[in-house]
Formats: sequence, C-alpha cells, structure tokens
Amino acid sequence: MVAYTAEGRMGTPEELGYALAVLADERNGYLAGVDILCDGGATTGRHFKER
Repeated sequence: MVAYTAEGRMGTPEELGYALAVLADERNGYLAGVDILCDGGATTGRHFKER
C-alpha cells in the first residue's frame, strides 16, 4: 500500500493524532457528514496508478 501513497511512507501516530484533534475540537462546529481520509494520498495514488 505504501507504494501507492503520495507521501511514499507510513504516517506517524502524531500525524494521525493531529487530524483527529482537528475533528474533536469543539471550535470545528461546521464540519458534519464528511469523510476525512488519512491515507497519505493512497486513494488518489491507486486511482492514477491503474491508468
């Protein structure tokens, strides 16, 4: 899976923690009903690599 990521590496626990902290922050009251992808760009990378 790492070969498909834009970053070319696995994410660190701290990096995922920052994303989760933004979601859990009470000041972020307008974010609702969306998916937050924390995959280092693997979803997009896989799409482009198949072509």
